[in-house]
Amino acid sequence: MAATTQKAADLKKLLNNARSGPINFGVCMGKTAETTILLLDRSKTPRSLGSSAKAMGETTKSFFGDVEVDGSRARFSCESDPPSGSIGILKKFFAAHKLGFTPEFATDISQDLNDGADSKKMLDRSDMSPDMKKWEKIDNAIEAKVRMLMKAKQKPPAKGMAAWKQIRKHASRGQVKMALRSGPKVLKMMEPPKDKADKSKKKGAMMDMVRQMASRLKGKMTPAQEKYLKAAANQAKRGADEKAAALLRAVQKAA
Repeated sequence: MAATTQKAADLKKLLNNARSGPINFGVCMGKTAETTILLLDRSKTPRSLGSSAKAMGETTKSFFGDVEVDGSRARFSCESDPPSGSIGILKKFFAAHKLGFTPEFATDISQDLNDGADSKKMLDRSDMSPDMKKWEKIDNAIEAKVRMLMKAKQKPPAKGMAAWKQIRKHASRGQVKMALRSGPKVLKMMEPPKDKADKSKKKGAMMDMVRQMASRLKGKMTPAQEKYLKAAANQAKRGADEKAAALLRAVQKAA
């Protein structure tokens, strides 16, 4: 039996406090809305709250970040990717506990991009400080990375999107130097993953070379050649192309 979440009255009080600034959260999805765990705390880190919720929950589906309330909406900025269908469960959880807010994820990428575009239109560049100009360049670079990932049909990392949103808040509040310090880190977080397809192609090409060598030596292979060829095949499977190539040369020398 899963442990219970925080009391509804405590959750509601903390969510009301989130009107003045974000509060950290951890969630573990239950098999039903009633057994879902939601923990809120200002002082504990999102990661620790996520770990605590996971330990209390009945599944391993957990995520964490911070939540901020705007009107009747509780916007969850996730630092880890939320499981599929979690927003529906959260809505049922909020309704079941009569929390009085509508939960939504702040990682709606298209909305974040539109919000950024709108704020840029309002900037008065004629009186822009040097730091603000530097920030705008970094912000544009991050946005370009996000659009590139979306064009390639890759999901931008949730942690990166949450961090980007946070430093945009700093910049909008005049804390530009803070945004500048964090900007390069966020830009790095948006780097697309290394192309696994290319690695797979290289791995396949080396295996083809091993097979071709085995085909040429079929029926006339010495014990030493057989040993080197098997080792080359094992290295090729692991993607160690240089070692595999060296072993293939050893096969030829052992003739």
